Amino acid sequence: GVKLNLKNEKEVEHAYINIKNRVHRNDFQGVTVQKMFNADEHSYEVIVGSTTDDQLGPVIVFGTGGTNVEIYKDSAITLPPLNYYFSKRLIDRTKISKALYGFRGRPAVDLIKLQELLIRFSYLIT
Repeated sequence: GVKLNLKNEKEVEHAYINIKNRVHRNDFQGVTVQKMFNADEHSYEVIVGSTTDDQLGPVIVFGTGGTNVEIYKDSAITLPPLNYYFSKRLIDRTKISKALYGFRGRPAVDLIKLQELLIRFSYLIT
């Protein structure tokens, strides 16, 4: 599970207990706690993930992220490993790509860094 906007140690402890109680005892392997990223008005939330297809093996998922994942259902799936060409094609198959290239005066994101993230992630899951 994911818990966001935890403001103090007591909230972190409560979230930990909540997650631990929802998982079967033999399956619980612990949690990771990370500082929350503070997005600004020029930020976009994207999802980068993977799943395993029964026939194809590992696949990469990329698209609109954050709280909008379930609302917009904007994602694309491809097979690893990626290179610059295939990572750009993956990005371009999503609706969020139009915003990532710059939109209504907002600057484009660093697409090379985003492609590098996707490429490295692709090798991580293969």
